[in-house]
Amino acid sequence: MPLLFRKKRSNVDLTLQDARTATAHGGQLIVDALAKDFGLWEKIRACCCMDPRKDKSRGFSPEAIVAQILFSFCSAGISLADAGRLSEDKALGQLLGMERWADESTLREWLTVPVKIGNHAHRSRARIFIPKAAMRWWRLFLADHYPKRKPGRPPKEPDLDLVAN
Repeated sequence: MPLLFRKKRSNVDLTLQDARTATAHGGQLIVDALAKDFGLWEKIRACCCMDPRKDKSRGFSPEAIVAQILFSFCSAGISLADAGRLSEDKALGQLLGMERWADESTLREWLTVPVKIGNHAHRSRARIFIPKAAMRWWRLFLADHYPKRKPGRPPKEPDLDLVAN
């Protein structure tokens, strides 16, 4: 039995049929097809900061964890326990290319991160505690999505009429 579990390509031929024969797993197959189409699994695999494992030859890869969470949402999952219960459906795993599913505790460990929120001087501050290996990625992410406010008032612009004289 392999020690490293990745999201694999499924070797299932898909056909379209009348909606009266539908099951609850159709949405998961569509999400998997869209993710393949947009290269989501490859993009996740390429982002090395998403993988907190020290030994990359064991456990679940980031694309397998993300796939499991997405597939859980497709079947109305609202908790990590729901995502962990996907392991009960072996046929679904085969259809989606998931050899094995992570349990609830593994999903909880992987999910992005402890935060401490505090208030000071009428401002809220979130302190995000992340692994050292992911520090650069997080700094770039925060700089792109949450730009810092410049301190103080903006400088007064000189009156161009006075400068010209």
